Amino acid sequence: MTELAADTSTIRPDIPKEQWVSDVSHQEVPSPLGTIEYRITTRTERCQETGQLCDFAVVLTETTHHLNTDVETHRVDTSDGTAHYHDPTGDHLIELIPMDCRNDIDKAFLWALDYIWAKSC
Repeated sequence: MTELAADTSTIRPDIPKEQWVSDVSHQEVPSPLGTIEYRITTRTERCQETGQLCDFAVVLTETTHHLNTDVETHRVDTSDGTAHYHDPTGDHLIELIPMDCRNDIDKAFLWALDYIWAKSC
């Protein structure tokens, strides 16, 4: 019986995590209805020397004011070294990421920003 090698491919550059610098930003997106508010949170990890993107997460959170709840509704990140989408149930879906973004972290990040922003409108 032949064992299959584990997939070790990664979208991340080969830069030690000790050299990463984190940045987090939040953008509030008001709803036309007024009862729901969206917040887009962007987290990036960049090489402190070169500024090269090493890791990211773009998250859409929905706040329902009358229920006083915050729910993460959409997320695209590279938490496991691949660009992937988390659906509301927590499943990881790499299939949603366009093929030309799967091997390029900068393209994947720009796609994630566009995708999450579109989901907030």
